Amino acid sequence: MRYPTIDALRGFALISMVSSHVSLPDNPTEADIILHKAVWIDGAFYFVALSGLVAGLVHRRIVDRYGFNASAQKLTKRAGFIYLVQLFLVALTITLASTRSSAQLFHTPTWSELGGVLRGMVDVALLRVEPNFTGVLPMYVFFLLLAVPAVWALRRNLWWAVAGGSLLLFAIAKGFGGFRFASWGGSFDPFGWQLLFIGGLLLGWTWENERLEIPERLRRYFVMSSIAVTAVFLFLALKLEQQTEDVFGPLLGKFGGPPLAFVFAGCALITAYAFLDRIRRWPVVNTILRPIEILGVKGLPGYVAMVLTILFFATFPSLPRNDLTVIFVVLVAGCSEYGAWKLAQRRSSRTAVRRQQQIAAVSAASA
Repeated sequence: MRYPTIDALRGFALISMVSSHVSLPDNPTEADIILHKAVWIDGAFYFVALSGLVAGLVHRRIVDRYGFNASAQKLTKRAGFIYLVQLFLVALTITLASTRSSAQLFHTPTWSELGGVLRGMVDVALLRVEPNFTGVLPMYVFFLLLAVPAVWALRRNLWWAVAGGSLLLFAIAKGFGGFRFASWGGSFDPFGWQLLFIGGLLLGWTWENERLEIPERLRRYFVMSSIAVTAVFLFLALKLEQQTEDVFGPLLGKFGGPPLAFVFAGCALITAYAFLDRIRRWPVVNTILRPIEILGVKGLPGYVAMVLTILFFATFPSLPRNDLTVIFVVLVAGCSEYGAWKLAQRRSSRTAVRRQQQIAAVSAASA
């Protein structure tokens, strides 16, 4: 069972990330200016939270049907696959920086600066190198591995231990000045950002079961409070602009795990979900949202397609990078998402047919 509104929200988050990544530091696109009025309004916040939510939804079903071991195997395999994708993207980016001196690749060393290809690959394998736009995937490797003990605890109804452990990791990160994988480029603090992912995981785990047991009045109050907080933050973004970051500093800084930005992201997602879920009752809205939903059905293919396409533009600086470029990259990401989704559906159908054939064969042999 899929939730189209969640897919649409992930699609909007990807569009936000594309608009930011296409822009050059001294030449932002109009889409980037509109969608990122303040630094704490960023698609990466929503993408991470929604990924946690989807992980909670999926692995609750897996645990209920097949047990914890199946969930743990799926999480570790996914973490391993994302790790290999990260190695490929980073090695490709460094190779482009080493062979194309005119390429606009920020925070990217060459192989010679890393001490040669072999020495450089060791740093890449240890996740110590993060060129521009490649800092998200290492966090996901950490998140998915962290989800293994979290799912184990949730299966035993120890949600308080998961929430408390996440808060403890966040406090440790803040107390010791944060943790970074990379020594090159702008690296995220996974200990800080896990708070957003685990928060989504907890919500996803209860989405189809315990969430429905909360009284309707209390849920309405929770949504209204989220709308109010979102409105306050948006007012600050429109009226104070850069002053908000000057006042709150690290509480809104993107890479270190900003708690105020996380609060806004959570409240904004609740507000957006409530709004979209209500207006999508109109057929015309469903038609409009359908392409956006396709962007959110598979997170990784769209992100990889985005990075590869932006690498292409960075390798050839003469190519324009404007709002039309944003549309082009979004279309490429959408096609990648749709293709991966269809391929997964075909594989699932073939697997189901094989199982039916095996069951039929066993039944025939028994008869």
